[in-house]
Amino acid sequence: MRTTLSVPVVPPDHAWDPVFELRHCADCGATTPAHLAERWGNLDVAEAERQWRSSFQASSPFKPFYWQSVDSPPAGC
Repeated sequence: MRTTLSVPVVPPDHAWDPVFELRHCADCGATTPAHLAERWGNLDVAEAERQWRSSFQASSPFKPFYWQSVDSPPAGC
């Protein structure tokens, strides 16, 4: 699932501040920056994973599966 943000959801000094496109994983519920999920700019898998773990995963302002309606159970979990 794709999401585009039009308003900031974190303070300007937060790692997620420049992120405006998101991708959502139906399996684990994680919300990731699109540039990592789609590996923009020829980003390799190892570097995308490194950036996710070091800068984005722990500081994510999004709870797993926040984007699903409360009536639909998580897929694959």
